[in-house]
Amino acid sequence: MFAALLFNQPLTLKLVTTMHKLLPVIGLFCMLLPSLHGQAQSSWADSTLNTMSLDEKIGQLIMVAAYSNKDSVYENHLEATIEKYHIGGIIFFQGSPRSQALMTNTYQQSAKIPLMIGMDAENGVGWRIKPAMEFPNQTLLGAIRDTNPSGSSHRTAMPDNAYPRELCARGRH
Repeated sequence: MFAALLFNQPLTLKLVTTMHKLLPVIGLFCMLLPSLHGQAQSSWADSTLNTMSLDEKIGQLIMVAAYSNKDSVYENHLEATIEKYHIGGIIFFQGSPRSQALMTNTYQQSAKIPLMIGMDAENGVGWRIKPAMEFPNQTLLGAIRDTNPSGSSHRTAMPDNAYPRELCARGRH
């Protein structure tokens, strides 16, 4: 039945003609879609930048240390610092996942421009947050001789994207 439809001259000609007309439109749409999305982001960035004072622009270049294992006096002071100096980001060092999430939400709400959130986690998230996984340090990983072509050594057993996945799962850039 499909073959009969496919080789039916009027139907095939109609289908080819329709596709011939749609292909340029589909191609143009596929080419412009990423550009349109990029233009929206670019126009937001440009319009935001154009409304910022010099102090705000300077503040956006600064990331300050954030410790989520301190008291509310510290947290209030950090929030006031972010607002007063228009800080562009924070970098977490110690604490718990829950307290870091709460602090991140609070500070993002008080910031005029979305903050970049970072973390001191060169050995994995467990380096600073307990009870998260801590990876071996880079010196140790570099010292492992991976001579096994099967890839069963400790060095190759750890996925290359383990660190980024851990950080991304916690909302870090």
